[in-house]
Amino acid sequence: IGFDNIPGSTDIKLKLKDGDAQTVSYPAEIGGTCQAWDDGVHPECRKGEDDAPEWCKQRWCYVDPCTCDLPQKPKVTMYLPEATFTGKSLYYSY
Repeated sequence: IGFDNIPGSTDIKLKLKDGDAQTVSYPAEIGGTCQAWDDGVHPECRKGEDDAPEWCKQRWCYVDPCTCDLPQKPKVTMYLPEATFTGKSLYYSY
Protein backbone atom coordinates (compact mmCIF):
# COMPACT_ATOMS: atom_id res chain seq x y z
CA ILE A 1 0.00 0.00 0.00
CA GLY A 2 1.43 3.39 -0.69
CA PHE A 3 1.38 6.71 0.97
CA ASP A 4 4.66 8.17 -0.14
CA ASN A 5 6.08 11.70 -0.13
CA ILE A 6 3.78 12.94 2.63
CA PRO A 7 5.27 15.96 4.40
CA GLY A 8 5.30 16.22 8.17
CA SER A 9 5.51 13.69 10.96
CA THR A 10 3.42 11.09 12.77
CA ASP A 11 3.69 10.78 16.55
CA ILE A 12 3.69 7.15 17.63
CA LYS A 13 3.34 5.99 21.22
CA LEU A 14 5.74 3.09 21.77
CA LYS A 15 5.81 0.61 24.63
CA LEU A 16 9.42 0.04 25.59
CA LYS A 17 11.03 -3.12 26.98
CA ASP A 18 11.04 -1.73 30.52
CA GLY A 19 7.28 -1.21 30.37
CA ASP A 20 7.47 2.56 29.95
CA ALA A 21 5.82 4.35 27.05
CA GLN A 22 7.42 7.01 24.90
CA THR A 23 6.05 9.11 22.06
CA VAL A 24 8.37 9.19 19.07
CA SER A 25 8.05 11.28 15.92
CA TYR A 26 8.38 9.30 12.67
CA PRO A 27 8.08 10.68 9.14
CA ALA A 28 4.41 10.99 8.08
CA GLU A 29 5.04 8.54 5.24
CA ILE A 30 6.18 5.78 7.64
CA GLY A 31 5.73 2.36 6.07
CA GLY A 32 4.81 3.76 2.66
CA THR A 33 7.91 2.22 1.11
CA CYS A 34 10.15 -0.58 2.35
CA GLN A 35 13.05 0.85 4.33
CA ALA A 36 14.59 0.68 7.81
CA TRP A 37 12.10 3.13 9.39
CA ASP A 38 13.22 2.40 12.98
CA ASP A 39 16.95 2.89 12.43
CA GLY A 40 18.02 5.93 14.45
CA VAL A 41 14.39 6.81 15.32
CA HIS A 42 13.05 4.14 17.70
CA PRO A 43 14.62 4.60 21.18
CA GLU A 44 16.11 1.08 21.07
CA CYS A 45 17.73 1.95 17.73
CA ARG A 46 19.49 5.09 18.99
CA LYS A 47 21.95 3.21 21.20
CA GLY A 48 24.74 3.09 18.65
CA GLU A 49 25.34 0.54 15.97
CA ASP A 50 26.94 -2.09 18.21
CA ASP A 51 24.27 -1.97 20.93
CA ALA A 52 21.14 -1.60 18.79
CA PRO A 53 18.96 -4.68 18.17
CA GLU A 54 19.23 -6.37 14.79
CA TRP A 55 15.65 -5.44 13.83
CA CYS A 56 16.60 -1.75 13.78
CA LYS A 57 18.25 -2.21 10.37
CA GLN A 58 15.45 -4.32 8.90
CA ARG A 59 13.49 -2.83 6.02
CA TRP A 60 9.72 -3.00 6.37
CA CYS A 61 6.59 -1.49 4.86
CA TYR A 62 2.83 -1.63 5.15
CA VAL A 63 1.22 -4.25 2.91
CA ASP A 64 -2.16 -5.59 1.88
CA PRO A 65 -2.25 -9.00 3.60
CA CYS A 66 -4.66 -10.33 0.96
CA THR A 67 -2.19 -9.74 -1.88
CA CYS A 68 1.15 -10.04 -0.07
CA ASP A 69 2.87 -13.22 -1.26
CA LEU A 70 5.95 -13.43 0.97
CA PRO A 71 7.37 -16.38 2.93
CA GLN A 72 6.91 -14.53 6.24
CA LYS A 73 3.27 -13.64 6.92
CA PRO A 74 2.46 -9.95 7.46
CA LYS A 75 1.71 -8.81 11.01
CA VAL A 76 -0.73 -6.23 12.37
CA THR A 77 1.07 -2.99 13.14
CA MET A 78 1.52 -1.90 16.74
CA TYR A 79 2.60 1.58 15.70
CA LEU A 80 -0.77 2.71 14.33
CA PRO A 81 -3.27 0.33 16.01
CA GLU A 82 -6.36 2.27 14.96
CA ALA A 83 -5.32 2.70 11.31
CA THR A 84 -7.08 0.66 8.64
CA PHE A 85 -6.64 -0.12 4.97
CA THR A 86 -9.68 -1.25 2.95
CA GLY A 87 -11.54 -1.82 6.22
CA LYS A 88 -8.88 -4.10 7.72
CA SER A 89 -6.19 -3.49 10.31
CA LEU A 90 -2.93 -2.12 8.95
CA TYR A 91 -0.35 -4.86 8.29
CA TYR A 92 3.41 -4.68 7.81
CA SER A 93 6.00 -7.05 6.45
CA TYR A 94 9.79 -7.28 6.34
